[in-house]
This record gives sequence, structure tokens and C-alpha cells, in this order.
Amino acid sequence: MQQDLFNSSLSGGTSKFLVSLLRSTSLQTEYYGHAQPLNMPTKMRLYKSLVISMLLYSSETWSLTKADERRLEAFHMNCQRRILGIRWFYFVTNASVTSQTGEEDMASRIRRRRLSFSGHVRRLPKATPAHSALRLAVDTRAGYRTDNISEWKRRRGRPCRAWMQQIEEDSGHHHHHHHHHHLRLLIS
Repeated sequence: MQQDLFNSSLSGGTSKFLVSLLRSTSLQTEYYGHAQPLNMPTKMRLYKSLVISMLLYSSETWSLTKADERRLEAFHMNCQRRILGIRWFYFVTNASVTSQTGEEDMASRIRRRRLSFSGHVRRLPKATPAHSALRLAVDTRAGYRTDNISEWKRRRGRPCRAWMQQIEEDSGHHHHHHHHHHLRLLIS
């Protein structure tokens, strides 16, 4: 699912090309009409609009593992370091890079997008298919079976990380005993 997005985006293809373009003379010539260096705020605006928007396309529907989050954050930090001209052999902390660029981490961005999207779906009219799907997901997660099929079994192996589980964690309800009930009330 989103693994394909990670593999294509993080494999060195388009995103790395765009970050390299931010440092190139050709973009600077195109932007100004002559080879004048772009300032850092301009580079960061271009990075956000060209790279981040493509990388996080549809991320509000992703359910991420910790490994996925680490890979995304590593890519994000690497891009910022390249834009700032920080070479790999310089000892510069991620906190220092972030303080220079003012960028938030990827997990926070995605979490905010997911919560915003789930709130949007929750506010849709009840007859809307997206609202019905969210309702079914919440009911199923809470242990309520709407189809009364008792012999239903999930497939073998480790269960996939569900989007609803991700929303519960994002909203801070994953450790509460009554979080399923709370989510059901939000959807009602």
C-alpha cells in the first residue's frame, strides 16, 4: 500500500532529483533569469511545495509502523541537510538542522493530516459511504459485529496495522479502557 509510495519516493528517484534541483544553477537561472543563489527560505518553500507535497500525497490514509516513520524522517532530514549544504562528515545534530529550517518532523505532519481527515469524514452526513465505512471500522474495532457472522476469521499472520488503530493513537485514546466507546460516540 504506502510501501510502494515509500519505495518509489525514497529510492532516489524524483524527490532526490528535486532536492538536487534546489541546489542547481539551472533552477537559479530559471528563477532569477541569471545565476544568483536562492536564499534558504526560498529553497525551503520550494522543497515543501515540490518534495513534501509529493511525498505526503494521501498520507492521511496511511497507517505507519515505527520503521516507516524513521525512514520518512531520515529522508526529510537528509533533504534539509542537502538544502543547507551540510555534508555527511560534518557533525551537525538533527535539532540544529531543524532549528535552522523551522521544519516540523514528518510523523507530526502526517498525524495532523490524519486527524484532520478523520474529522472531515466524521462530519459528513451519515448516509455518505465514507462515513458509513468509518462507522463500520469503529464498530468492528470495538468488537461489535454488524453482520452476525460468528465464524469469521482473519487471515493467518501478524495483523496489519489498521488505520483506526493509528487514529486512536494519534488522538491519544489508545491507552484508555473506554477508547472504543469514546470513538463510537464521536462517530454517532
